[in-house]
Amino acid sequence: MAAVEQAPVAISITDSRANILYTNAAFTRVTGYPRAEIIGRNESVLSHKVTPRALYEDLWRHLSERRPWTGTLLNRSRDGEPYLAEVTIAPVVDAEDRATHYIGMHRDITEMHRLERELRDHMALVESVFTLAPVAIVLIGPGGERIRENAAYLRLRTELGGDPASLVFGSLGLKLAAWEDAGALVQFKDREVGIGGEDERPARWLSCSTTRVDGVETRPDAFFEPEAKGYLLLAVSDVTAQRRRREELRISALRAVLTEHELTEGVRETVNGAVFQLDSLVGRIGALHSLIECREHPGDSGLLEGLLLAREAGEAAKQRLSGALPQERRIRRSNVNLNEVLRDVLALATPRMLAAGVVVDWQPARALPTYLGDPVALQDMFRQLIENALDALDEVSSSARVLSIRSQLNNGEIEIAIEDSGPGIDPKHQLKIFEPFYTTRTSNGRAGMGLAIVQNVINAHDALIWIDSEHTPGASVHVSFPLSSRAQRRAGEL
Repeated sequence: MAAVEQAPVAISITDSRANILYTNAAFTRVTGYPRAEIIGRNESVLSHKVTPRALYEDLWRHLSERRPWTGTLLNRSRDGEPYLAEVTIAPVVDAEDRATHYIGMHRDITEMHRLERELRDHMALVESVFTLAPVAIVLIGPGGERIRENAAYLRLRTELGGDPASLVFGSLGLKLAAWEDAGALVQFKDREVGIGGEDERPARWLSCSTTRVDGVETRPDAFFEPEAKGYLLLAVSDVTAQRRRREELRISALRAVLTEHELTEGVRETVNGAVFQLDSLVGRIGALHSLIECREHPGDSGLLEGLLLAREAGEAAKQRLSGALPQERRIRRSNVNLNEVLRDVLALATPRMLAAGVVVDWQPARALPTYLGDPVALQDMFRQLIENALDALDEVSSSARVLSIRSQLNNGEIEIAIEDSGPGIDPKHQLKIFEPFYTTRTSNGRAGMGLAIVQNVINAHDALIWIDSEHTPGASVHVSFPLSSRAQRRAGEL
């Protein structure tokens, strides 16, 4: 009995009618009843009246069948406080298989029940947030397996036509099954990833964030020596609409910058052209004045005076025009991706091309080195070339309007080809189209300064531009940007 007396579990022994015959010290600690007070009383003194009757009926059914019973009862301590008891009661039978006594063991699990209930409520709350969150969330196991997926994630998988986690990691050049080996590469926040459309689905932009969740291995042999087990939580938001809006704002800003740049350059070229023509006229007036003056005819004094006044007026006009010349924009060079420049220019021209039914054949090189140039000037240059090509396409049937743009790396140079299926350029015009005010079209309202601006940008970037005279049908304009260190150093010094 010494072992029973010292046991940490409350133990009581009753007769066949549940009258208490013995209790140990732990019984007193749990119930509050001293041994002298509880001996002889029935076990029902511990019963709390809210315990379901069916529970007691199940208990006595087990005992009457000589079987032990284990369950949870709501008991009441000596001071009237309720507590939850995890109870095991077993019958003690005699040689004739009759129950002569019952031995009961119980322990107070009130605090454990409270903690379990709080944990269960907390887990239910987390599960609700996880399930109902508008953000797609997935918990990924060590081998890339999906442990948990919420409803938003399942919807996104249907919309994308594939597993979002696999598509995101594939776009980043990572293997989902080996994410633990990628280290810091899989730790990112609000990283925007483009997912190409599949099966005629539109392309999407996803904002992705990850966090590592550390767990512990649950194998029995890891009980005494816990082993860490990592999980990756991936949250994905569809930001396609926001990205599209930002892109629209960026393109609008770019359009404004290029329009201002084109206007300034056009004014500069126009004023310079006017000054050049005035200079030529003033020179002719001066030459005529000298010829007449050498003739020394008495009646020429009035004519000479008029020519002198005209020359002075011409000089004054030249000075005023030169003073009104807009300040030349300073070249601001940086490393430029010419594919991105062309993509932006095509985005600017998209409304016009859609309205005209132009088919665009855009073939960018998979990877181009950056070029040291002025992005605004280069954008304006390509815009002029593409606008010129679209002007040509306006002159042919809408069913035959094709604009082809290619970029490639060729012998240490970046070469851009812009081709259209328009009427082409007459050989007699090919050497003049880059001159100011020269145009072969009179109905589009343009001043003929576009290709002159192109030539200025070409010169400023130490590049080359030429027309493929053998290309047919339409026109083929090529621009070549040298990548040699000497050419790039020279460009940087200009």
